[in-house]
Amino acid sequence: MDKWHNIKECGKFILKSHLTFVLLGAIIRITEITTCSHLMLEKNKSDFAKIAEGVLRGSVFDTSISGMALVLPIIVLGLSCTFGFIKKSIIKGFGIFVGILYALSVAISIGNIPYISYKMANLCLADLSYLSKPGEMIGMLTGEPLYFAFFVIGWILVAAITYIIWKYAKSANIKESDNSSFAWSNLVATLLATTVCFLLIRGNNPPTNDKKAIFGRPVTFIFAIYSDDAFLNLSAQSPTFGLIKEITHLGRKIKTGISNEEAFAYINNLRKQTRASLKDVGQDSSKNVKKNVVMIIMESMSANFMKTFGNESELTPCLDSLFAHSYAFYNAWSNGARTNNAIFSTQTSLPGCLNINMLETPLSKENTALAPMLSANGYSTNFFLSHHKTFDNISVFFVAQPFDYIHSEEEYGFREMEWGLRDSTLFSVALDSINHLTKKSDRPFYSAILTCSNHPTYSIPSPYNEMYTQMDYCAVRYADASIDSFMSRASREPWFENTVFVFTGDHGRLVGTPDGIVASSLNHIPMFFYGKDIKPAKDSLLMMQIDLAPTILDLLGIDCQEYSGLGINRLKMTRDTAIYTSNNYFIARTADKAYFLDMDTNSGTLYDLNEDFTLTNCQTGNIPEFDKQINMQIQALYTIQNREK
Repeated sequence: MDKWHNIKECGKFILKSHLTFVLLGAIIRITEITTCSHLMLEKNKSDFAKIAEGVLRGSVFDTSISGMALVLPIIVLGLSCTFGFIKKSIIKGFGIFVGILYALSVAISIGNIPYISYKMANLCLADLSYLSKPGEMIGMLTGEPLYFAFFVIGWILVAAITYIIWKYAKSANIKESDNSSFAWSNLVATLLATTVCFLLIRGNNPPTNDKKAIFGRPVTFIFAIYSDDAFLNLSAQSPTFGLIKEITHLGRKIKTGISNEEAFAYINNLRKQTRASLKDVGQDSSKNVKKNVVMIIMESMSANFMKTFGNESELTPCLDSLFAHSYAFYNAWSNGARTNNAIFSTQTSLPGCLNINMLETPLSKENTALAPMLSANGYSTNFFLSHHKTFDNISVFFVAQPFDYIHSEEEYGFREMEWGLRDSTLFSVALDSINHLTKKSDRPFYSAILTCSNHPTYSIPSPYNEMYTQMDYCAVRYADASIDSFMSRASREPWFENTVFVFTGDHGRLVGTPDGIVASSLNHIPMFFYGKDIKPAKDSLLMMQIDLAPTILDLLGIDCQEYSGLGINRLKMTRDTAIYTSNNYFIARTADKAYFLDMDTNSGTLYDLNEDFTLTNCQTGNIPEFDKQINMQIQALYTIQNREK
């Protein structure tokens, strides 16, 4: 028997599998670009050369992923041929193995298409938390027409790629033999194939510092940044490649170059200033009566949905009216782009760190959150959720940062949508609970309400579900109407006039065409204080979710020298820079600049700001001053976590 025969058959299986996967990856990438073309800059929609370049660059990442799936089959099949004990069952087994790995990547890529349209980002590990709630995940995938379409397409392609790869393996004409014999030629072929496979996995970024070298750096997402179009750069990446990179970096801390001593000094100085701003606020005679606080954390409520910020679709008549009669922060930014970040930052006054679920961080009671601080000053505290309190680790986190009670689906005993209660029902439950509480006790109260209806899967009641052709617009209109109804009913209650209402978005959402590598609408949120004694004002200086707690303490006249967050009291202090996270970026925003630091590539991008806070005039290159500010905040958070363990 020809010693080359079996290794050639195995080689055909490997090569056909690889080419099929890369071709399918290109087709999926083209589908993504076509489906999400509204995210592309207008000038690039007809630039087919630029689009094609992105598809080809994406194929480099697909090739790397394919290499990872094929390296084990190449080694095992090659050695089996080398020593002459190759069996049909072995290659069939690897047909199933490779097919499953390819199928997982295909499923991720297909699921990424509706996700990128919603988030202007690729899937990351934080999104896999939904796997712990399969009911909600499947409901979300099947409940929206766009999601359902790709859910079905995904299953078809997963089945197809698995079947095709298995057929490649089955059709391999392996000649089995009982007489094993060593073949040097097969060993050499195996070593060469393995070497090529590792080179494909590694990829090749151009060498740095103009050094001439055959190989530059291993491929990273900087290879996908080839144009001025944020969407094209994003589509040239691979969500599977990103997930693998995240997994390999689990547990690693970002190297900030900042010492713990520098971070301690930064933390202590910031806390000293904020505590000083709160000192003796209780002596203000206008604040002698303890006011109640209702904080409404609005799901996915970007400021860009509001007419106040230029949206002409009349989505938020209630919020626009409240905003105009409030102490309103026009230049307010969420600390992260996820709900768990918002809960963490609004309640602890601490920032988040990229795609980490901050509710799983090891903070102890030494870090004083808003609810315990108010509880120490005689307040009763309640948090209202639409869903299970176990979701996103909420209940465990609040063991150390306790509320008197967390109201959730476990208490309600029913749900109206995949995520629990609709906003109108949740507000009704919260109002009834607050009324019951005030009748039982004369203690002031702090109640936080986290809404959910403005999140896919949408379950919007009539007539709001027919007001717009875009279901996400219907969801925003319904969320606004629910707030309107709640405020109208609350205004008739005796506790209303002695209550400060705090409104904030948990994060934003992609609205319209992205204005930069990360759309401003993802983090620009409405934030305002409304109440009888709140003097309306238009504040255009920088404001963040971490600033809410100390600012609320000032409003309430509470001199809290135990404050341990990293926010500032915005009634008496101003911030030069707002630092927040979105997708894989840390963003530092000043009055006239916005700087984006890509933590995967450590590359910086600087923008000028328009009057409406949107981005313009892109310039690439790191800015050391901004890099240091970002790294200082990161190290400060690490330092706090280490001290709290």
